[in-house]
Amino acid sequence: MKKVLDRLAQAVTHLKTIENFFIKKVPAYARNEERLEKLGRFYDEFARELYAGGRKDGHLGKGNRFHRGMTLADLLTYTVFGRGFYVLKASDVHRKAFIEIVMRISNKLLLQENISVDPKLRKGLLNALLSHRIPNFFEDDEQKTKIKQLKAYNGPIIWDKKGTEFYKIMDSILPKSRGLAIEFLIYLYLIHCRFGFVIPLLLHQRLITKGGLIAPPDFLVLKNDGRIFGIEVGSLKEGQNTNFITTTSIPTITAELDNDQPFRCPKCQQWITYCDQVIKTYSEGISKPNPFKCKNCKYFNKGRCQDIIFFGKIPKLTKGNRRYHYRCVAKEKTVKILIKKNRLNEHFKVWYPTASIIDALNEERNQKEKNC
Repeated sequence: MKKVLDRLAQAVTHLKTIENFFIKKVPAYARNEERLEKLGRFYDEFARELYAGGRKDGHLGKGNRFHRGMTLADLLTYTVFGRGFYVLKASDVHRKAFIEIVMRISNKLLLQENISVDPKLRKGLLNALLSHRIPNFFEDDEQKTKIKQLKAYNGPIIWDKKGTEFYKIMDSILPKSRGLAIEFLIYLYLIHCRFGFVIPLLLHQRLITKGGLIAPPDFLVLKNDGRIFGIEVGSLKEGQNTNFITTTSIPTITAELDNDQPFRCPKCQQWITYCDQVIKTYSEGISKPNPFKCKNCKYFNKGRCQDIIFFGKIPKLTKGNRRYHYRCVAKEKTVKILIKKNRLNEHFKVWYPTASIIDALNEERNQKEKNC
């Protein structure tokens, strides 16, 4: 993303140069800016939607609600869906490259989220951010205190399990990394199969009409027979979905990635990213067989590939079959027994990011079933 963010910074510099030039040279232009400034807190709140110094849950109408993580996520979302679209439609080769770009961005987002379980990495990021002295990094003294508390905390942060009280503070310095990665991957699945025309609504938190507004799902899918379906990413959105359905009469489906992806390795507690083979073949339109056996992969390298997933039981760590970085459990007793029995390769599996819960909308599959 470095090149992309460099270009974004250049675009901001360009816009600021235009702004400063016209304020200085054109009186009418300057007067309009003065009128904006006279709006006071309302203009400030409008500007804060592009960068807020932390996170506060409150009443939006009272001006005491902001969320930097959402803002950062929206900027990345616009980069992918607002401008990246033009790369996607250029040619088949561009389409494949676009899918790889989005999958690798998703990997990077998951790797960012590892600051939740790596205190050293977390403190390093905080120090890097603080060293830049970003003017509005702290919206108020409360946010400054929260960051100090986060920096002093040396434990893991896993929602509803460990360090939960620090989660929202940490969430304010990242672009809702895991959640955004899942939204990107659901989008790729929607264009991976022929579900219909996909309309991303991730940047439209509310749809507005005179005297009212409504929270839409994350995507709309337009079918070629005139039907429309909403796709909401993630669970626990029943109230929002019900309101949207009853207001618009558009049926809405909740979508999750299969098998509760992305996976968190129970040993190191870090997220498992998607390997080169999965990214390459997925960009070519392949997602079967799922899971894919690592031993059949050209990158396997006799088990030395760093992206191998071990799927099985490690009794001293967790109950039941779980997915681990193989590098994390290679020396565990259970794994050594499998090596002796020559059964280790049976447990090497990686997963494509599919969301089969919405497969009923797949036009290609429905057509095949009709022809049977």
